[in-house]
Amino acid sequence: MTLPHSYGLVLMLTILTMICWGSWATFSSSPKAGALNCSTMTTRSVVALGAALAGLTFGTWGSDGFQFLDDLSRAGTNNILCGFLGGVVFNLSNILVVGAIAVAGMG
Repeated sequence: MTLPHSYGLVLMLTILTMICWGSWATFSSSPKAGALNCSTMTTRSVVALGAALAGLTFGTWGSDGFQFLDDLSRAGTNNILCGFLGGVVFNLSNILVVGAIAVAGMG
């Protein structure tokens, strides 16, 4: 696993994450489409695939901690299930946000 070692790098990655997190809903919503439009579902698929790919590549570089697959094998079923359910709730709330943006005409 590769871990950032400086405060500046952690701060830069945090700001980049907040910019991407706040802007995707505006770009993915369309005024004439509903909350479950094709671009939103495509975005979800690409993010899930990208997270898996990043975990399998960036999660195996470096020697700062355990490897990605080692962490996955050490996690219990309850932990994986709670993480999955948390992601489901988070994504449902984001779908509702995209629908609200589309209905309000702010997209």
